[in-house]
Amino acid sequence: MSPKIIKKPSLIWIVLSIAALVVCAGLLARQVYEGQRQQELDHHITLLARPSQETAAPASPTPAPTPALGMSPTSETSQVLPPVPQVIDFDALHAENEEIISWIQVDGTRIDYPVLCRPGDDAYYHTHNVEHEKVTAGSIYIQASVNSMDWSDFHTVVYGHNMRNGSMFAGLHDFEDGDFFDAHDSVVLYTPTRRLTYRIFAAYKRDDAHLMRKFDYSTVQGRQVFLDDIFSHAGTFRSAVEVNTDSRILTLSTCVGGEDNKRYVVQAVLIEDAPVE
Repeated sequence: MSPKIIKKPSLIWIVLSIAALVVCAGLLARQVYEGQRQQELDHHITLLARPSQETAAPASPTPAPTPALGMSPTSETSQVLPPVPQVIDFDALHAENEEIISWIQVDGTRIDYPVLCRPGDDAYYHTHNVEHEKVTAGSIYIQASVNSMDWSDFHTVVYGHNMRNGSMFAGLHDFEDGDFFDAHDSVVLYTPTRRLTYRIFAAYKRDDAHLMRKFDYSTVQGRQVFLDDIFSHAGTFRSAVEVNTDSRILTLSTCVGGEDNKRYVVQAVLIEDAPVE
């Protein structure tokens, strides 16, 4: 009986295995570093925005006012409202980055971030943070080529990554839970001159089509096609909230884990536009 021949691993296989381990270790180290860096930066930016705040914990957004029955969003927001306090220090934020256009808070979530926009480069803040560092988490941002930076469009889309550590727009996925959706209904945007309050009316998974280019918002018919498309999806909706072709709609969009061709969106309609002191 001939003895068994034990094959020793080749030198090339050993080198490739070591190289793979080194690459994996490097990627893991980068993820850890970026996560820690993001936490530090979030804390720093939040303290700039709210100098009196001792910690980086998000403040609770102002509860969305309850409109009278039968009142449309357009009739409500046309009222002359008294000034409200400005809770965000935009002077301090602009000293850090002049491309911070607003601050967003989403009720019940960790979403409490500056919103950025770089005219001429829609994708910049997809991969860069508020201090212009290239990072996986990117920033919360809008695209100037398709949306106005004063939030006056019929439809505005805000983008953010779905981060595994729960940061950026990962909190949007909380609205997949019906009980959570029922209990949390407001998005608040602060600008240097206004406080915009939106009521959430829809949360669902959809395709990854560019929503600002897929529909024609320049006509009433085109806006109605967009509204009909929203309610054609399976998701969670607030049927008592009135939305029409004269509304101002906000879409918060993020990725879906494991489904590169899908997006999860939370949509809200403007119900109050108040000046800030």
